[in-house]
Amino acid sequence: LLELRYRITWMAVSVVLGMIGFFIPQVGFTVIGWLLAPARTAVPDFRPQFIEPMENIAAFFRVALLGGLTVAMPIVVYHAMRFVAPALTRNEKKWVFPIVFGASAAFIGGVAFGYFFILPFTLSFLLTFGSDVAQADWRIGNYIDFVTRMLLIMGLVFETPLLVMALAILWNAMFDYALIFGHFGFP
Repeated sequence: LLELRYRITWMAVSVVLGMIGFFIPQVGFTVIGWLLAPARTAVPDFRPQFIEPMENIAAFFRVALLGGLTVAMPIVVYHAMRFVAPALTRNEKKWVFPIVFGASAAFIGGVAFGYFFILPFTLSFLLTFGSDVAQADWRIGNYIDFVTRMLLIMGLVFETPLLVMALAILWNAMFDYALIFGHFGFP
């Protein structure tokens, strides 16, 4: 349990340190401007509104959290791998750094794919569907929540090939065990 607490602490500290850069107003509001760009491409006069007093601040914090998680992803994956490393064989331990690099690149690639390909089409549809009947007036909190969730989910979806690879290796190991001992499970 001490090792788990140590690894989780380092993961949390890396996310918080990653968030610090996004708390600088020039950086945070620039990122919010980037997140608003796909909606403004679909609807040129798109301007989200805030209704609640803390809504702008909550949206700002959500953007900082996603930015901190994205910046800290290599450290988060590294510590997750180092937590399971004692249970790995010498041959499996050779995969730790390639998996850390691959998972980080896949996450960033998924976020980029979501931003450049998924968001423009999704927001174009959502903002213009039924526009002759009603105008889309989104709250900034709802918009940032939707966009950050889409980007986070796309980043995680792009990491599924690594999960499939790990399951294939595990299944192969289980199959080899069954061939040797004649059954699945432990003796």
